[in-house]
Amino acid sequence: MTKIGLTQFLVLILISAAYGQKVKYKDIYALLSTKQFEQAEPFLKRYLKETTDNPNAYLFMGNIFQEKSSANDILKQTDLAIANMDSAIYFYDRAYKTIDDREVRKNKEYYQHYSRRDLRTGDFGVKLSDIQFDIEKRMQALKEKIDKVRMTKHFFSPADRA
Repeated sequence: MTKIGLTQFLVLILISAAYGQKVKYKDIYALLSTKQFEQAEPFLKRYLKETTDNPNAYLFMGNIFQEKSSANDILKQTDLAIANMDSAIYFYDRAYKTIDDREVRKNKEYYQHYSRRDLRTGDFGVKLSDIQFDIEKRMQALKEKIDKVRMTKHFFSPADRA
């Protein structure tokens, strides 16, 4: 645990020391891979302003907004929750449209959480179809959740007034 904390501390110092310089994705990925989305979000936003051709960055930005929407109270912060879900869908869609087989082969380390054993060969690997399927399912689940949140708010408001 202390190694991880030390590594994160060093990454934050390096990123903050080089704030005027161009942000490198591999530095941000250290925070993203440990799911420290709050610390990584400002750096990732800055990176996405400078770079528009990194599908993995879009994928993680979608994850950040999905986590934010999960933390929102759907009855008190309905508009904010829906806005975060819409943003997550937007970034997932950008990732889905820009990801290709070449990107997956080139940056396998960024997609290791999609690694699974191929039943035919027995080798572990990452397939583009698995990543695309996961992104499709996430977008579909978020769209369904938006509909359910709107319906819940629709029925809760009159009940609360009564």
